[in-house]
Amino acid sequence: REPTPEFIRQALRDAVPEVSQYPTVAGLAVLREAVAGYVRRRFGVEVDPATQIVPVSGAKEAIFSTPLAFLDRDADDAGLFATPGYPIHERGIRFAGGEAIGVRLAGDFVLRAGDVPASAWPRLRLLWTCSPHNPTGAVASLDDIRGLYAACREHDTLLLSDEPYIDLYEGEQPHSALEVAGTGSPGVLAFFSCSKRSGMTGYRSGAIVGDPAAIAALKSLRSS
Repeated sequence: REPTPEFIRQALRDAVPEVSQYPTVAGLAVLREAVAGYVRRRFGVEVDPATQIVPVSGAKEAIFSTPLAFLDRDADDAGLFATPGYPIHERGIRFAGGEAIGVRLAGDFVLRAGDVPASAWPRLRLLWTCSPHNPTGAVASLDDIRGLYAACREHDTLLLSDEPYIDLYEGEQPHSALEVAGTGSPGVLAFFSCSKRSGMTGYRSGAIVGDPAAIAALKSLRSS
């Protein structure tokens, strides 16, 4: 419902080429550098544009397809999602052939490490979190994210952080999982989108940022 700012619409008009070409999976270097600049300014985190960023056609398709790169349907792999939550978290896990383990949120609607069943960890290849939370707007603290990340690292579980709403807030800025991962963002992938922050829903512009090995796997998947 929010109008796209005029300077964005004008930039799009100015950039329409005479001859349209297929984009590369890796994306233009200038785009990846712009994403890295945003991550540095917003979160104080340095990421390598060449190895830690892949542009995507909005966050939705990226969230849905990402489990295909990490779940083995023949290995009894599982992924975890929170409910209520964005339905695509669960559907992507199921489509990839993994068991989708749901954790029902209550109280303040923040997913914490202690909410994950102990019996689930040995099989969890990936875990979805979302802050600010869709649909409640609940915001996880830095300590909440740090605890979830530590548990994921202990069990070799990839932390997938759904963050399209991270620039919609009043008061204190919400935190990214990239902030707790440190240099190289090991074991974390953060999903960003211009849809909410810039009123660009129909433009399908987003990015995945994080662990270089996971980004390489996603580039391999998406090129197929």
